[in-house]
Amino acid sequence: MSLPLPPELIREIIYFLILSAPPRSSTPEDPGCSTKPSWHALNAFSLTSRTYRALILEAWFCTLYIESPEDLEHVRCCWPEVGAKWTRHLHCVQPRNSSSLSLWDLSSLLHLSSIRVDWLSPILMRSIYPRLSPTSSGMPFFNFSSSVEHLDLRGLVWPTPQVLQNIPRTLGLEHLKTLKMKHHTSWCGLCGMSYKLRFKDRPTIIYEGGYGLPIDYARVLTPLEYLEQVVITVPNSGLGSTTLGHTPTTPDPDPETNSNPNLWAGECDTCIKSKYEDDAFRQKWVDRKRGVGVCCDDDGKKDTRPPKLRRVEWRFSGGP
Repeated sequence: MSLPLPPELIREIIYFLILSAPPRSSTPEDPGCSTKPSWHALNAFSLTSRTYRALILEAWFCTLYIESPEDLEHVRCCWPEVGAKWTRHLHCVQPRNSSSLSLWDLSSLLHLSSIRVDWLSPILMRSIYPRLSPTSSGMPFFNFSSSVEHLDLRGLVWPTPQVLQNIPRTLGLEHLKTLKMKHHTSWCGLCGMSYKLRFKDRPTIIYEGGYGLPIDYARVLTPLEYLEQVVITVPNSGLGSTTLGHTPTTPDPDPETNSNPNLWAGECDTCIKSKYEDDAFRQKWVDRKRGVGVCCDDDGKKDTRPPKLRRVEWRFSGGP
């Protein structure tokens, strides 16, 4: 007579099935698309026994994909175990057809460690600016019951410092360790504008040592004293006339060499072409991004950055 498998092994098998099954969406990384597989991948297994079904539901609801606060309230009432025991990762969506900003009451999610929020409405995106914020914290979350360590923002149309400063203002996000952002545009710290990226090359850029963010980003994120890593993904059409290492006073480096002497951190190609013609200005700007000496902006504000930041990564996707 064969002995039943221990629950620990069954749990590992279930998680393997969930991770290895293809996502139900063909583009799971796009805003509004779930990374979870179809329930059909687990349904047959869940019908084999009551014990197995309980373990499968626990694993299934470890990540909760949800599109409205009302659905979250429904889950709390009908499935109290979801928030009280199971959910570690919340994936919520601000839908296109909504006429108002969704506010997420997270009081029922007692073990939440990461949040992904997808912005599908450019109009609603304006609502997290400080002057229009419907909550005192800025971000559309309140009543945190645990400290979230990982935040993933998708679909940012206007990735301005004014938007990002809402993150450290939100009670419950002060212990963030990783921040991921997927923008439609990039923020240029030289002209203070968002723009569509059009460089010749599309390398992945990795900075170690605390620099690599736009100076304005680093300053507004400084209160996040536990932040260790930031990953920014922006589309790049690849149809531009400059490379990331472009310097007007010298020939453009070969894109294949992945040269980045100016420590590119979001600057637009227009500013690179015009402002970098002054080599003294260019070197001063590069030193400032690296944090050499005590650096300040024109208003005398000292440049700061999150104290534990150790890695900044820029990724480039194909785009229009």
